[in-house]
Amino acid sequence: MKAGLTFLDDARRLAESAAPFDEVPDKLHESVPHPEYCAIWHGQVVNGYSCQVRIGGVFTHSASSVLDLRTRRDSFEGVVERSESGKKIPWAFFDVEKLIRMALHDSILAFELLASPISEKVSDTRTSFAPRRILEASVQSGIPDQYLQLAQNQLDNLRRRTEPSFVQVQRLVRYLLTAASLIKGEVSLNLNRLAEKHSARDIVKQLDEWNDSRHRTAPAILDTAESLLQRLQRADTELPETASDYDRLNDIVLDARIRSDCQLARPQ
Repeated sequence: MKAGLTFLDDARRLAESAAPFDEVPDKLHESVPHPEYCAIWHGQVVNGYSCQVRIGGVFTHSASSVLDLRTRRDSFEGVVERSESGKKIPWAFFDVEKLIRMALHDSILAFELLASPISEKVSDTRTSFAPRRILEASVQSGIPDQYLQLAQNQLDNLRRRTEPSFVQVQRLVRYLLTAASLIKGEVSLNLNRLAEKHSARDIVKQLDEWNDSRHRTAPAILDTAESLLQRLQRADTELPETASDYDRLNDIVLDARIRSDCQLARPQ
């Protein structure tokens, strides 16, 4: 088992990226109680190819609200419409405990939200939310299997199509290379960086050549992808079978709840 994860993508603040984030914070504060962390976990700026921008994040219910009898929501979701372009950006925020439990059940959404290199602290607390600490403590050997299952489903779907979509084939390749990276205890969501790291330039070149051609039936890249999928399904992972530091995850939830209580106690 490998000690810790290696993060291949350099962390950047949302404000420093090319991501469409300028109108999002105020609208999120209107809809989400005590937001702490926000990230773009899907989109070209993260994945390296054209795809739908998705925003996610974490909020924290206070300890007092968790202990009382009132019902509480553990997630909020909606759509932000940019006034300039009219484009709609879906977003979803999860209570910190909910997100950690999702991560412990090998949720790809939770993994990619926490693994995103493009994030922003959106609370006024001194303590920053630390997504990579949560990943290091919660990631398990089941997460590469989840990506391989996604890849298998995507491959089966593409095999049934007479004219497979280029974006869908890109997604298939990214799932495969993300799994290959995780098997070695490495984290990246970017297709190009994954291809460089795992000497997979051949499959990316094949992808580009297929996109440039006029033929859209039964591309050879699907055969290459299936061969890679079968090899990865037989590979041994360096990730632990269970969460490596449950106590740390417990402390993260408790600390977040206490911070939220302290915020509520401040004079306005």
